[in-house]
Amino acid sequence: MLKSLRLDLHSLPAQVILGSVALALLTAAAAGLPALWPVRDQLEHQAWVQLEQGSRSTEALYAAEQSETQAPAILTAPRPTMQRLMTEKIRPVCWPICATSRPVRSST
Repeated sequence: MLKSLRLDLHSLPAQVILGSVALALLTAAAAGLPALWPVRDQLEHQAWVQLEQGSRSTEALYAAEQSETQAPAILTAPRPTMQRLMTEKIRPVCWPICATSRPVRSST
């Protein structure tokens, strides 16, 4: 059966078929390859835009986190330290500070 499928590459029908296939491949490549450059440029542009947007988002989140971290520090900075209160023997003042500074225990 395989002997009957032998193809003579020097015959006219085989050369016409191979030529047609080669012409179709060259036509597809000639039409498709130049179209890839604008697509590649657009994808590269979109990647840079997303990178810049991510950078701006990260900076905004960092600034928000920094302001949230600084706010409690600014509020608690003028409060006297426990060491100072204890050394100056101002113990009645310590109890409200201890009550507000105590960590919250979870109910679980």
